[in-house]
Amino acid sequence: MLKKLLCLVLSFSLLSCASVSTQYAQLPYNKLVEKGQLENGFKYFLAPNSKPSDRVYIRLVVNAGSMNEDDDQSGVAHIVEHMAFNGTENYPGNSLIDELEKMGMKFGVDINAFTDFENTVYILNLPNNEPDLINLALEIVADWTGRVTFHKADLEAERGVVLEEWRSRLGPQLRLGDKKSAVEMAGSRYVTRDPIGSVYSIKNVSVERVADFYYRWYRADNMSLVIAGDVDASRIKQQISEKFAYLNQPEKPMDPIDYSVPIPDQLRVASVTEASRADSSFEFSFLKPYQEDNSFSAYKQSFIKNIATKLVNIRFQEWQEKQTGLINSATYFSTSLGRETSQDLFSLQLSEPKFEQAAEQLFAVLAQIKQHGFLASEFEGERERIDAILTRRAKSMESPYSIDLASDMVDSAATGQLIMNDEVLLKINQSLLKDVTLEQVNAAFTELIKPQARMLMLTHPNGVIKPTLTTETAEQLWQAAMNKPQPKYQVETVTAELPEPPSKAGDLTLEKEWLELGIKEYRLSNGSKLIYNYSDTTPNEVHFKMYTAGGLMSVPAEDYSKVKIAAEVIDEYGMGSLSRKELRTIMNGRPIAFTTILDDYEQGFSGWSRSNDIDTLFKLSRLKHEDVVVTDEIVAEYKRDMIRRLSEATRDAEDVFARKVSAVRFPQQPTVYSLTMQAVDSVDTQSLIDAYRQYVLSKTDYTYYIVGDIKESILLPKVKRYLASLPVKKQQRQMRQFEVASPDERLVVKQNREPSSEVEIYLSWKTPWSLQKNYQLDVAGELVQQELRQVLREEASGVYGVSSWFWQEPNDGYAIGRISFNCAPERVDELINLTDKVLAKVKENGVSEQGLDNIKNQRKDRYQRLVKSNLGWLDVISQSYARYGVPTEIYAQEKLNEQLDKSVVDKTLLDMLNHSERFEAVLMPEDDV
Repeated sequence: MLKKLLCLVLSFSLLSCASVSTQYAQLPYNKLVEKGQLENGFKYFLAPNSKPSDRVYIRLVVNAGSMNEDDDQSGVAHIVEHMAFNGTENYPGNSLIDELEKMGMKFGVDINAFTDFENTVYILNLPNNEPDLINLALEIVADWTGRVTFHKADLEAERGVVLEEWRSRLGPQLRLGDKKSAVEMAGSRYVTRDPIGSVYSIKNVSVERVADFYYRWYRADNMSLVIAGDVDASRIKQQISEKFAYLNQPEKPMDPIDYSVPIPDQLRVASVTEASRADSSFEFSFLKPYQEDNSFSAYKQSFIKNIATKLVNIRFQEWQEKQTGLINSATYFSTSLGRETSQDLFSLQLSEPKFEQAAEQLFAVLAQIKQHGFLASEFEGERERIDAILTRRAKSMESPYSIDLASDMVDSAATGQLIMNDEVLLKINQSLLKDVTLEQVNAAFTELIKPQARMLMLTHPNGVIKPTLTTETAEQLWQAAMNKPQPKYQVETVTAELPEPPSKAGDLTLEKEWLELGIKEYRLSNGSKLIYNYSDTTPNEVHFKMYTAGGLMSVPAEDYSKVKIAAEVIDEYGMGSLSRKELRTIMNGRPIAFTTILDDYEQGFSGWSRSNDIDTLFKLSRLKHEDVVVTDEIVAEYKRDMIRRLSEATRDAEDVFARKVSAVRFPQQPTVYSLTMQAVDSVDTQSLIDAYRQYVLSKTDYTYYIVGDIKESILLPKVKRYLASLPVKKQQRQMRQFEVASPDERLVVKQNREPSSEVEIYLSWKTPWSLQKNYQLDVAGELVQQELRQVLREEASGVYGVSSWFWQEPNDGYAIGRISFNCAPERVDELINLTDKVLAKVKENGVSEQGLDNIKNQRKDRYQRLVKSNLGWLDVISQSYARYGVPTEIYAQEKLNEQLDKSVVDKTLLDMLNHSERFEAVLMPEDDV
């Protein structure tokens, strides 16, 4: 029940009712949301909310997806979604997209839709709450509900786009997922109702049958309007009544849909594989019927079950670390198979396909929990963790973001699930936490492994199924484990603590203050600089960076891969001299993140924490610099996993293509695609430690950045103690420069196992970097993409999407352009020729002035949203200081956007197109595909 709330339980906010059961027989709906219904049955969910101010999020939820299709309508629900953007009675053709883009919205980002098995959802994210824009958006949504036009010519043109969307999804991961679904959901309509549809249907379904679906299922009582944002509720309700009352009230009830999945009351074992996948997995699940239940008693059980879930996964963390060579990871979670079936899934990612051994080990762990339950110390530890979370939430309760409210309301409109108010949830949680018992949690675990309907899904590597575990053997192993007396679980005592800094603190002085930005610059006594900005945008949260020039381009080419591996392995081990297990003990569930950053030209560390945990965050930063420890076992585990992944990559056409493109464009230069199995196999523990010390820990002349909800009076003494006393190490390095090659001959890689091609066109312009030119190139790339979308998708129906990026990194001597798209192999040359015609047209006529105005509005809105988030603001500040030593770029972004005009963008784009070297690369199917 309450699937969305269950997710919150698993992450950070366990929710339920216990001692408050007398107050809530049924859980209360969120008081921030007003639900209403017109006389014709059309429903709406409205949540006036000013976080963020001026923003509005509109959704149309149609309770019809691919499961509503007749046998001859495969994929029609999705085709209807496409047709809704191709014209309505009041907005013919693509005019509705044009009108919305004029108002500052971007197709694919602010204007979108999706179709799944059970619902179709249309999405409009409004950049402001101007009455004209809200009115336009509601008029368009009203047309979607009953005025979509179905012209044969429009459908014929859209078939190619839908077919290319189908083509873009192809790959080993999709095939593997389809094979699993075919077994898990065998006998249900889900197996034959893929939302994308069949190729035959996409090519041949008649416009009449597409329209039939629309008029049958897009009916007033089967649709809901969702609006969240900074709006006047009374005005919105008046507009809803005016614009949606035209829909007829249905005379007949809707036809019922069979959402059931047969679940035989027995153990089933199935094996699947994919030739290009080298991983092995063992998935053991328990299945049972599911029905939405918003009652107090059902929610109470979900609360208890989720405590058991957390305790199982804590056990799994310790267990998998002891299973080196067999299990890479182990996790348990609850999910669903369709609308009416729940699945409790124990998932193991295996180092090797030793399925019988994995079964013995997993079944023994589950039997141990069933026989002895969880320890009182485990239970109390989890209660303490939850209590600490709830206490923090009580102190920093904040209003929800409108986009999150919109998402919740969509779920409620789609499934009938409950949305609850945060304050009520907190009260319920705190009450239940006092009453829940260890016996209840143990009983919940016993209940979840009770169903006889079980599925064991084995994923074999490399396209070869070697029968190693039969149904009979698996059942025998299960019964043997359950009947065998298992030893009691022993908690390993781990004593560890974060080291304290030197008793003598450093000092700092204020050097500069940017009052209009709220930024202060401090010089620490060790020579480092601190950039500080107070922000309570996200209460009780602090983001932290410590950066210096360096990065992978400052590492000698021969050490490039070794340093990358070292950073990954050492972060995986733990922190400094503390192992993962020791860190888990110290953190005790506290949300803190800290990791190594190795970019091309910068390096350092980044992290975040709650405001009251800033001491811990700073201690971790010091611990990272004291020394580095990593065990042979961790290195061996990494090497096994990476060699498996690289082996898999040799059979992944897109990965092979990317590596070959990189090798041609950057000959004899290390890149992210340079790592080989031989390089991984050759590293050893000591060489990785030495590389990390030499290239990461030996350069600590950082600039520190702190943005978040922490006052100076609290922060600065801690900075003196932890950061100003950190020894500074300087190291002079010679930066390497990328040299880009652009061969005249097209690179053709015939290795795709799918009937699909990928086209990439690269432009390389040798030119000095400037912020202005880079911004203009970035905008030009978006404008070229719009032109390409119009020609390649809307006119030629040859692609689902096309991307165009023009950019230049500050330290690179080249500006780069990249145009890419997927298409049918037989249309590669045609679409490349069309691309050339678009570029020639842009060279002759320049960019679209209306398109430029749209992008300026979109970018202004995106930038304003970016700097309102702590993480976004931190990135903008750190980028500006890295380039200029001052926050100049913060001003420049908005000024550059305001100053953009057609002549400026045209000149920069013309220079790019006229002076660039060009390189084409095409991924094609293998000859036998």
